[in-house]
Amino acid sequence: MTNEARVLKDLRVQHGLSMRKAGELIGLSDSYIAHIETGRMDAPKGAKLDRLLAIYGGIKQKSYYERVRDYRGKVTERDELMELATRANEAQISTILAIAKGIIQTAAPRVSVPKVPKVTGALNPSQLSQT
Repeated sequence: MTNEARVLKDLRVQHGLSMRKAGELIGLSDSYIAHIETGRMDAPKGAKLDRLLAIYGGIKQKSYYERVRDYRGKVTERDELMELATRANEAQISTILAIAKGIIQTAAPRVSVPKVPKVTGALNPSQLSQT
């Protein structure tokens, strides 16, 4: 997902619009909105962008592109990895998956936790000092 798509999604959510409602308001389908927000399509430019921005609070393109520029620092490594995965072909996905599985299996060794014996009955204070 591009930063443009992230900003558009944030604006839509901030204004309480579903993808379906946003699509209706600009005369396009909700799948068009979904494709933009997931990065399957490039963010619109020109008049289509203006139509979206009009329903997303009426901001101007200049303000939108400033938000896109400022958004760069807010992208997490998880977001970046997910974006790369969406652009990878099947062979690359297989390689990434194998590497990730290897890292996760070696990075988080299983730790055995000793079982705590079950205590039956109540302890009195004299028993506590003996343990």
